[in-house]
Amino acid sequence: MATRTSETLRSAQLDLATAQLAGGRLLIYDGAPPPDFSDTTSAPMLAAFNLGAAPFAPAAGGSAQLYPLAPVVVQRPGVAGWFRILTSSGEPQHDGTISATGAGGDLEFDNPLFSTAGECSVERLTLTLPE
Repeated sequence: MATRTSETLRSAQLDLATAQLAGGRLLIYDGAPPPDFSDTTSAPMLAAFNLGAAPFAPAAGGSAQLYPLAPVVVQRPGVAGWFRILTSSGEPQHDGTISATGAGGDLEFDNPLFSTAGECSVERLTLTLPE
């Protein structure tokens, strides 16, 4: 039998993990993520969001939702394909997929096609720990 973890424990672990993201950054990239999380990326960065002092709502059911962020100006045009979340000291903590709203990405934009000098707003970002 595979190991399983309760929703209560997964939620508690997420609350600890997301607390470390206070004052960090959410970076949006074009293309596909690097093959390994520890790899650096040469992908073009399209936008960067600053995270607040408590960036995520308390976790429930093994998932945590990002609180709303202020829109940011797009730094370069492209198609948002993946994201990386950094701590306030710049240490990578999470990578995830991006999609249009309702298409199932970890992070959703109403339109992942970014144009120069346009604004972008995060529609939804969910971090989930598997059972």
